Amino acid sequence: MLKVTPLAVLQDNYIWLIQDTNSDSVAVVDPGDGATVHAYLEKHNLTLSNIFITHHHLDHTQGIPELVSHYRPTVFGPRDSEVEGITHFIGEGDEISLFGHKVNVIAAPGHTLDHLLYLIDSKIFHLFCGDTLFSAGCGKLLEGTPQEMFHTLQKIKKLPTNTLIYPAHEYSMSNLKFAKKVEPSNADITRIYQIYSNKVNSGQSTLPSDIQTELLINPFLRTNNSEIVNAIEKRYSTNIETEIQTFTALRAWKDSY
Repeated sequence: MLKVTPLAVLQDNYIWLIQDTNSDSVAVVDPGDGATVHAYLEKHNLTLSNIFITHHHLDHTQGIPELVSHYRPTVFGPRDSEVEGITHFIGEGDEISLFGHKVNVIAAPGHTLDHLLYLIDSKIFHLFCGDTLFSAGCGKLLEGTPQEMFHTLQKIKKLPTNTLIYPAHEYSMSNLKFAKKVEPSNADITRIYQIYSNKVNSGQSTLPSDIQTELLINPFLRTNNSEIVNAIEKRYSTNIETEIQTFTALRAWKDSY
């Protein structure tokens, strides 16, 4: 059995801690703050065996040196990455074993060119998606093209609908407000917004989400939706002919929202 715990750090980041409930071993995804991870492990008498890095940005990597100095974990990260501390460089199609569970590595260019996703098969699937997919949103295109991000999101859409998703930021509420603006008749957005509001008001994370929910509420996974297309055509006084055009305009709209 795997237990996944969010550690809230920095302004709105999550470090995801993956625990093997049959031992004291844990892995972490994107440790942007080593001190927080170290304190949690010490408090709960756990030891760090693995680190998974989705991409090179500092808020996902700057805790590596402290954790390596304490625990000497195996550190997985993107090929051609300049992140210090990576011990195993990996990419599309690679498979890793974590606590006896298969981890599939998926290339996910868009937010950055080196971005990876980690899909753990543990009865249900767990997708650690960094800054590629958020609940009701997706990452900004800081290095990749709209076409690259669109094709990355198509990979995610093909995953089993009960796949749990673990983004690296708590952006759910602001993303849902934008989603409501571009698709105002979507009752699922209103429903999920209330569920998330209740969680936030009680001090809980809105995450993880799952693919089934995201297919209902995430405009970046709904680029074939006629209401979204009509909203974009009206805003930009243009004709939309392809889903990539929809995605490109939608991402630009969100960037200025």
